[in-house]
Order: sequence, then structure tokens, then C-alpha cells
Amino acid sequence: MTNSPLWKGVFDVLWQVCRAIGACVVVTASLVVFPNGIPYLVAVWLLAYTLLVLCGRRGLVALGICAAVLIAKRLTPEPGLLLLLAVMVAVIALGIVGVCRREPRPSRRFAWVSILVLWMAWGGMTADWYYAAHAHHRVTMQGNRPVVCLGDSMTSLGMFVGGYPKELRQRIALPVVDMGTNGWSAKQVIATLMPEVAAHHPQAVVVELGAHDFLRFHSRAATKTNLKAIIAACRRMGAEVVLMEIPRAYMFDPFWGLEREIAREEDVELMPDTAMRILFLHSPMLPPGSWWGGPYLTDESGLHPNAAGNQVLAEHVTRALERLYGPAILRQPKD
Repeated sequence: MTNSPLWKGVFDVLWQVCRAIGACVVVTASLVVFPNGIPYLVAVWLLAYTLLVLCGRRGLVALGICAAVLIAKRLTPEPGLLLLLAVMVAVIALGIVGVCRREPRPSRRFAWVSILVLWMAWGGMTADWYYAAHAHHRVTMQGNRPVVCLGDSMTSLGMFVGGYPKELRQRIALPVVDMGTNGWSAKQVIATLMPEVAAHHPQAVVVELGAHDFLRFHSRAATKTNLKAIIAACRRMGAEVVLMEIPRAYMFDPFWGLEREIAREEDVELMPDTAMRILFLHSPMLPPGSWWGGPYLTDESGLHPNAAGNQVLAEHVTRALERLYGPAILRQPKD
């Protein structure tokens, strides 16, 4: 009975449905990968391509999905990424030529050359991706000058609520000044707040701005201009800058990786948006946190960090400052 054409047709349909569902899950999972994890995402798809080609398959679908995901996520158009996409497109095009010629499988020469070239392009993209996120000039600590935390409500909801700067004080050896102001945009800060920042004579400024510029429909170009003006003002004070990457959507970035682009152009240390995305993933108002319940990292609004969330942000800011200044900036435990 199970060998009848009817049952065979049912099993074929179920198999196709399962494959379609599995493909949707894999593609969706790829789309929600954090920007800092993009090299790992590409590595997984290239591994799938490599295994398929070595087994005599073409692997064009895996390669095409990877390229489509990278484009759909609207990442920073950095040189390494553009080179990788160009190599992917070339391999796909040559593979399609083979299909049109009705070649049963790719030649061993094409298989090995394509694998080698793709992985070399991935290596270049990975090195370039992480190189752009770090400052590359020499930095030294200067006395006891403070670290100023400049941002909106993700930095601090106010004097009585506080934010991650309070936790940061417990982690670093320098004074910390909390200048988080609820609802402020980069445009407002550059227009009114920079003299107050300068009055603190900061050693470093952690900039967490740009979300409200997007929410108020400021253009990417205008936001970039204002963020670069803040960085220039900080440098005139003799302060280093840590620029926080702002997540503006789950699967793609409407601002095309603005902060990562600025970090490359201005040679400042980038704090990837990993910390903020971790907060939102553990929010009571947003999935998947709303599905599985606590412990949460945000307050009831689902957007602003609670006490545990502030610890997460402070830890990531500490790592960024340590990358700049080395272990000397860390608070030493008391004997």
C-alpha cells in the first residue's frame, strides 16, 4: 500500500513542504544575524557550497542565497564585502554557463578553483570587516581625565533612573560622566551640548546617538554629518571616541551600516550593536523574549535597559575602552 502512486505522491509533497519550510527558517535565521557576526554567517554558507561541490553538486543555490542575504541586509558597502560579492556573482555566472551547456557536474578544476577563490575572498572580507571597526592610531591614558557617556535614553533615562554609566564606574579606573539625555538626537547634541562636554575635559567620549535622528526621519547623510561633527568636536578637546553602532531594524539596516562606515573613515573605535541587540532579544515586548519569558534585559517599555541590561551595555563599553587603552583602564580589585 505504501508503494502505491498515491502514497508516493503524498510523501513527495510532504518532502517538498518540509524543504521549503527548512529553507525559510535558514534564510530567516541568516537575516537576523548581528552585523558583527557577518563573517561567520558567510563562512557557514561557503562551507555548504564547498561540501556540495565536493560531492559533485553545483552549489549555486547556496551561493545565491548567501549573496542575496548579504544584499538584503543592507550592510556597509565596504571594499572586502564588495569584492566577496563580486567573486560570488562570477562563480554563479560561470556555474550557470555550465548548466546551459548541459554539463552533468562542474569539472574538478572549476570546483577547486571556485572553492579556493571564494575562501580567499572571505578571508579578505573578514579581515577588512573587523579592521574597519577598530581605531588604529596610538592611544595612551592621560592622567585622571574622565570618560563622558554621551547619548539618549539608552545611555541614561535621567538622574534618578540612571543607566549604564553607573555600572561603568565600577569597571574602569577613570571617572565617568553621565550625559545621557532622553530623546536627544545627534543634531540636538551638536547644536547645544558640546560646550558642556568640553567643560569636563574628557579623555574619551562614548557616543550613543543616531536612533532618534532616524525616528524623526532625518536623512542618513544629515545624521552622518552630525555624528562626524561630534567626533571632530571631541578631537578638538583631545578626547578619543567610542562610537556605538545603532540597530534600527531586525533584519536590515535602513542606514546601511552608518556607524561602521564612520568608524572606518574617522579611525574611531566601534562598539558593535551586539549589546543592544542582546537587550532587544530579551525584551518583554519583542520576540523572542516575549515568547519565552524572563529574565529580561529591558524595562516594561521593551526598549530601555533595566539594571541587568545596563550591566550588559557597561561590559561592552568596557571592552571597547580596553581595546583603546589596554588593561590599564580597568579598575583593579581591592586587596
